[in-house]
Amino acid sequence: MYNNASEVIREALRFMETHEDWIHEIKLTRLREQLKVGTDQLDRAEGIAIESKAVLDTLFDDIKS
Repeated sequence: MYNNASEVIREALRFMETHEDWIHEIKLTRLREQLKVGTDQLDRAEGIAIESKAVLDTLFDDIKS
């Protein structure tokens, strides 16, 4: 179907461009699902108290790794 890697890349870029709205909706749906999980946890008092910026920075560092 493809003769070389550049054709594959061009096709992938075309796909992404033509389906950009669809991809955005998928990402937004996933974000809403994750937000729902978090708010449900907070409703059950499963949250954590952030005492300082340093603690928040550590939390974000843990999430990133």
